[in-house]
Amino acid sequence: MQVIKKILQHLKITDVQELQKLDVWIIGVITVVGLLSRLLYLGSFPASLIFDEADTTWIVYRIKAGLNPSFFELNWNGCPAIVNYMIIESMKIFGDNIFAIRFPTALISVGTLIIFYIILRRWFQIIPSIAATAMFTFSYWSLNFSRSGWENIQFLLPGLLAFYYIEEALEKDRWSRWILSGIFLALTAYGYYAGKIFAFTLILYLGFNFIFSHRYKNPTKLIACILISFVVFAPQLKSTLSEAGRARIKDVYAFSKENLNNEPLIHKMKTQTIETVGMINIAGSKSSNYNLPGEPQLYSIAGFAFLVGLILTILNFKKSLFWMLALITSGLIIFFSDDPPNAARGLGMLPSIFFLVALFLQGLYNFKKYNILTSSIIIIATICSIAWSSHIYIKWYSREDTLKGRNPAVKLEEFSEWSQRMKESFKKGGGGFNVGSWREYKDRGISLPK
Repeated sequence: MQVIKKILQHLKITDVQELQKLDVWIIGVITVVGLLSRLLYLGSFPASLIFDEADTTWIVYRIKAGLNPSFFELNWNGCPAIVNYMIIESMKIFGDNIFAIRFPTALISVGTLIIFYIILRRWFQIIPSIAATAMFTFSYWSLNFSRSGWENIQFLLPGLLAFYYIEEALEKDRWSRWILSGIFLALTAYGYYAGKIFAFTLILYLGFNFIFSHRYKNPTKLIACILISFVVFAPQLKSTLSEAGRARIKDVYAFSKENLNNEPLIHKMKTQTIETVGMINIAGSKSSNYNLPGEPQLYSIAGFAFLVGLILTILNFKKSLFWMLALITSGLIIFFSDDPPNAARGLGMLPSIFFLVALFLQGLYNFKKYNILTSSIIIIATICSIAWSSHIYIKWYSREDTLKGRNPAVKLEEFSEWSQRMKESFKKGGGGFNVGSWREYKDRGISLPK
């Protein structure tokens, strides 16, 4: 536990004297449980490399062959190629396998859980904080994207660190906090489009505090924070603003002429709103890649706690401001995207959802006269939520129709051959091939591109 304490001290996560001994133990438990839930059978479950994972790895082999993209350029889907370089480093440690492909995301997601708990402890007591973090850990929305070679969920770690240091900067006005705020704000923007929106939300929150709040009125350090962010993000700026960087946005914009397809605008807006709002507690995402079809994104207990927490924000406006902004901006990504709801594009909602769960659980815990009863209710509800989410996740990826729905994909038993043929393609001067071409080769006998 001394190791954890020293790490937190060096990262300036919290003043050591403010950290309760029990919290250090809890962070240790979160780390172990988080690692187990994400690393156990990571290389074989889910039992196929979905198209996003496979094509991300295609770019990994491309880079290893000495071709572009460079570190600060974009990969095939407009995402920063940094994620591909992380997989390359992972492969150096674990070898050329599916575990290595998924490991960076899994490890980063554990860090997200740790900082989320530390943030909750700024406002909530231990039991509500543990319960909300546990529900976040085993939410199958979170589990799915944490056990993937796809990068979507990675931005949450720098995003939450940026928020933590912004709060520290606003309260303590130390240069170190402002500098760290700027660095992690930029690293959040290095994420995929959801990461860039999350970074925008953080800037919005900073602006709100400066203009409307009495927490901080000296612009010097705030300006320095934004300038530091710009400097750190500058190497990525050209690629982000390029045609390739904007292409994916054009493709998925729900209200473009192509995606409207003669549908009346009002009708389209109504459909987008209903399906976006309904994603959380009613039907879940339509894609079998994101959730078990027909099941909501949240277990009923977590969903109920979230909805009550949403109501409680009226009484806790200042405490909930950032989380509501993140919920709204992340929801807008889904609203403006085609074919909603999309759990990948809405990942910025996750911390907000479980913050509001914690808000409700804290309100329940505050009934001191019935402390034993309320604590028991929270513990039982948490266990039920964890059990259901874990069951759904395992059931989901154990079903044959789920694996079929993940196509085009590289099957577990095909990985060695796929990997070898990919390397051979680049060795012969080719450009590799996407997963669609691989499936045509395996299923229909069509030759792979040279």
